[in-house]
Amino acid sequence: MVEKVRVEIQMLPPAELNPNARVSPFVKAGKTAVFRKAAWACAYNQNPGHEVIFTRAKVEVRLVMKNLQRGQADTDNLITMLKPALDGCVDALILKDDRRKNIKYIQPMFYEVDPERAPLTILTFEKWEDEI
Repeated sequence: MVEKVRVEIQMLPPAELNPNARVSPFVKAGKTAVFRKAAWACAYNQNPGHEVIFTRAKVEVRLVMKNLQRGQADTDNLITMLKPALDGCVDALILKDDRRKNIKYIQPMFYEVDPERAPLTILTFEKWEDEI
């Protein structure tokens, strides 16, 4: 039985997905689709059996950036910006679904500066067995 799955997406959540961003719904939809598909492709490669790995999971978020000039979204906004990536992981069957009762974010969410690896979004899923 798998205890942890690490999904590395070679991009950061697009700034246009921030709830405070003033962008056209069409632009936002396009960025959402790209981020979701990128997450799906990376997660699909981590699921060789192509069956649901976790019914319930904790997820650790790590964003690797070239520098911190881009700024750091507050936690609520970051969770919103990560929604397409989580949907992509659900599409790839890493997680059964991303309803609140099935997913728990591990705090804090990490920002790391590493120009060699950036841009990178790392989602680490771990089995979660606590009571609902």
